[in-house]
Amino acid sequence: MKVPEIQTAIAQETKTLEAKIAKRTCILDTYVGDPTRLRLEMEKWKSELEIWHKCLAWVNDLEA
Repeated sequence: MKVPEIQTAIAQETKTLEAKIAKRTCILDTYVGDPTRLRLEMEKWKSELEIWHKCLAWVNDLEA
């Protein structure tokens, strides 16, 4: 896999996670029940997103 392909794959994954987080935030704003499970899942996605951002930074450093 070449560097641009890796960058594209990471960008797609981060876009997907950002969309999931945005959707979950909207759901939590109006959620009536116990939000614990939903918040935990969203925090997991945020952690995963942070990891993808670090990976992208490393890949960008390789290219530089």
